[in-house]
Amino acid sequence: SPPELPADPMVSMIERVAMDPNLPIERLSALMDMRERQMDKEAEQAFNQAFSAAMAEMPDVPRTGHNKHLGNKYSTLDDLIRATRPVLARHGLSLNWQSAMTGAEITVTAIVRHAQGHSIQTTLSGQRDNGKQMNHLQGGGSTESYLKRYSGFGILGLSSGDEKDDDGNSSKATVTAEQY
Repeated sequence: SPPELPADPMVSMIERVAMDPNLPIERLSALMDMRERQMDKEAEQAFNQAFSAAMAEMPDVPRTGHNKHLGNKYSTLDDLIRATRPVLARHGLSLNWQSAMTGAEITVTAIVRHAQGHSIQTTLSGQRDNGKQMNHLQGGGSTESYLKRYSGFGILGLSSGDEKDDDGNSSKATVTAEQY
């Protein structure tokens, strides 16, 4: 049998207070809300500790994908999952996605969850890929995979090494004297 954990003082107090038949229900409800906020804060602290430890162990994500148009290699969604899943699992974390479609727009939400219940999420959206070589379903799948890959890298704070940084040299934006 598992070892008995020490009684939580907050739970003990709620039990004592709940036994009083003269207690207004609003007070009991307020105590329950306070306990829920305390548990949420503890779960958030555990998440932050686990997430920090996992990020310190995160390996470089390999680049096994090959872009035929640009001739460069990139990290695929599979690369991201295979590289990060074992580290996340060791720390009670998981990464998954929820997808939605509105017309031609696909929205993907990446969610990192902790075993104690706290989670963080980020959302990206984009238009369905209408590439010449793809049918309607393939275009949707292509866009969804792309959004999962980038939202996964983003929420984990990782770089796939395939981002180009040219110090803003490719930007078409200009700043006027008034804006400066």
